[in-house]
Amino acid sequence: ASLLGAPPGHEGPYLGRVDENLLQGHRCRALCDVLEAMGKASAVAQGLKKPVTSGSPHLAGQRVYLLAHGNAALGLLKTGTKRLFVAPPPLLANRTSGVQDALQEISPVC
Repeated sequence: ASLLGAPPGHEGPYLGRVDENLLQGHRCRALCDVLEAMGKASAVAQGLKKPVTSGSPHLAGQRVYLLAHGNAALGLLKTGTKRLFVAPPPLLANRTSGVQDALQEISPVC
C-alpha cells in the first residue's frame, strides 16, 4: 500500500490511483512489476490468450486503480478510452457487404 501513497502507519486495505505521473517516480519498477503480475493473473482469470494490462511505465492515457493491503495487491480496475470492435445489431448485419463491414470500431470510455 505504501507504493500507492498510503500514509505511514496505515492499516487495512488502501485504494490508490496509478497514473503515468506515479509511474515516473522512484516507485516505477516496483509498481510496474505489480501491474505486470496482476495483468497476467487477470488474463488467466478471463481466459485471454495474453494480458491486456502490462507493467509498462506508459499507460497511454489510462488510469489504474489498485487495491492493496500491506504488501499484497488485491485487485485492479483499469479505466480509459478503449479501442473495441463490435458487431452491428442483427437487423443491420444482413445489410453488410463484406468482411470489412462485419465489425465496427468504437472508442468508448470504459
